[in-house]
Amino acid sequence: MEAKSPMHRDTLFRIASMTKPVTTAAAMMLIEQGKMRLDDPITRWAPEFANMQVLKDPAGPLDQTEPARRVLTIEDLMTHRSGLAYGFSSRGPIGQAHDDVLGSPLFSRMTPDQWLAAIASLPLTYHPG
Repeated sequence: MEAKSPMHRDTLFRIASMTKPVTTAAAMMLIEQGKMRLDDPITRWAPEFANMQVLKDPAGPLDQTEPARRVLTIEDLMTHRSGLAYGFSSRGPIGQAHDDVLGSPLFSRMTPDQWLAAIASLPLTYHPG
């Protein structure tokens, strides 16, 4: 792009965060096999996400929450409508809470189960959907 060269059919691109499409493809295979549905609640596999709280104000205090209007679903996760947020893209106290509770996204010392429990302990930034 810096050289302002035209794009060609064989132009190479840097691709980041490839876990999302790979995970989504695997999930769609499970859906095709009837082992999972898009409207399945994620609590079927991750009970840590039962009874989630949602911030009343996305940039507001962590103690001002309300119950989620509904459970998170597989479709919510696949379409980024779960209400979960990234610490680096969050405003207000929830961004700092992500850093405090989850630590570095690149160098976590938590097991996957510990990480799930940690992120589920934080309120959602928005209601699912």
